[in-house]
Amino acid sequence: MNSGWTCSEAPWPVLRNVMTTVLDLQRPHTCLGFATVNVTLALERMRICQQATRRAVSLHAFMMSCAAKAAAEHPAVLTYRHRRRLITFDTVDVGTALRKRVPDGTWLPVIWVLRNAERKSLAEIQHEFRAAVRSDLTDDPGVRARRRVASWPGWLRKFVLRRALENPFRLRQLYGNLQLTNMHAPASIPFVAFPPHLGTLTLATGTVSTGFVAGAGGQPVAARLMHLGGAIDHDVLDGMSVLAYARRFCELVESAHGLDDRYITETRQREAAHAT
Repeated sequence: MNSGWTCSEAPWPVLRNVMTTVLDLQRPHTCLGFATVNVTLALERMRICQQATRRAVSLHAFMMSCAAKAAAEHPAVLTYRHRRRLITFDTVDVGTALRKRVPDGTWLPVIWVLRNAERKSLAEIQHEFRAAVRSDLTDDPGVRARRRVASWPGWLRKFVLRRALENPFRLRQLYGNLQLTNMHAPASIPFVAFPPHLGTLTLATGTVSTGFVAGAGGQPVAARLMHLGGAIDHDVLDGMSVLAYARRFCELVESAHGLDDRYITETRQREAAHAT
């Protein structure tokens, strides 16, 4: 029956097969939470660093850096159950999604993993992040593996990905051992995102909006606030451990950790070396 409606059609993007299958396999005992963090100082330091280096400073990359350094100090969030053992990793691989145009013209989130993130300076992380944004990630091993899996039949995808996601070592190779989803587009309203949950801890950065915090004497002061969402696997992570991690993560963000003279100097050195 012709309803008089109009629409457009496009072929189903095969690469989304992996996403839909992975979403079917999220951690069953997930607990969600949210927080608000003051990014006023961080945004101001980013502006200063950008002026000094003439290179864009990514808020996304900054949040990845803070998340990794907090995790290194609170390794409970890097702990995974593997059969009858608990595996705690001593380095941090942060998995995140970058929006990419695939060959058929479709825009899709492509997973990129920042390896050993806690050992790298913010300037190094910014450099790797920019390179990943500009690249099509064709040679990335995790991307190649996911593209192969996307074309398989549904039952085979689910079987293989279930085995991969239940194994912390395979999961780390594909998605990292700490995941961060970026949704901090500018907006006038607070927006909290609760992320798809694959590992022990997943974070989601929401919008940055204007709000108020307590200033000197308890008077309200205008501030730029980022709204964060998170998910934990309660099988291996409890509230006190999450709270300790969250407190340190917010401290690093609010103190603009890494956005300093060292960042400016190192970025200038990298740009000079690249120019020669």
